[in-house]
Amino acid sequence: MSFRAEIVAAGLLSLLLVGCPDSGHSHKSGADHDHGAEGHGGGDVAVPEDYVSAVAKCKELSGKIESLIAEDKLTSVHPVAADIKKIAEALAGLAKKDLPKESLRDVNLKATELAGTFSEIDAAADASKKPETVAVHNKINELIAALEKLGAGAAKATPKPSQPTKTAEHDDHDH
Repeated sequence: MSFRAEIVAAGLLSLLLVGCPDSGHSHKSGADHDHGAEGHGGGDVAVPEDYVSAVAKCKELSGKIESLIAEDKLTSVHPVAADIKKIAEALAGLAKKDLPKESLRDVNLKATELAGTFSEIDAAADASKKPETVAVHNKINELIAALEKLGAGAAKATPKPSQPTKTAEHDDHDH
C-alpha cells in the first residue's frame, strides 16, 4: 500500500470510528446522557501554528482531563477531550510543514488514533465509568508522548535557520 493510500485509509478509518465532525456526536442512549452545566461544548480551542506547540497543548489539555478524573468530574471531560480531538486532527498538516518527510506516516497514524480516542473517553466519562475513563486517558497520554517524541527527534535533526546565519554573520566582520 502506498503512503498516500495509507493516509486515505487512516482518514476513512477515523471517520468510521469518530464520525463526521459536522454531525455532532451521538450516543447509544440519549436518556442517560448528561454533560452537566457545560453541555456539549469543546472543540473551540485555538490550534497552535506549529507541530511542537500543538502537541504541547494536547499534553496540557490531557493534564486537565487528569484533574477532572481525580476530582470525579467525569461529565466535564467532554469539552477538553473535544479540544484535544480538534488539535489532533490538525497535527498532520502541521507536521507537513514542520517535520521531516520520514516522520509524517507515524505522525498521521498516531494523530488519527489520538483523535479517535474522543468517542471512547466521552462514552466512558458519560457513563461515569471511572476505570474505563482512566484507561482511555492513559492511552491518550501514550499517544501524546509518541507524538512528542516524533517532534523532538525532528527538532534535533532540523537546525534553526537563525543559528548558523548569526554565527556566519559574526565571523565575517573584521574587528
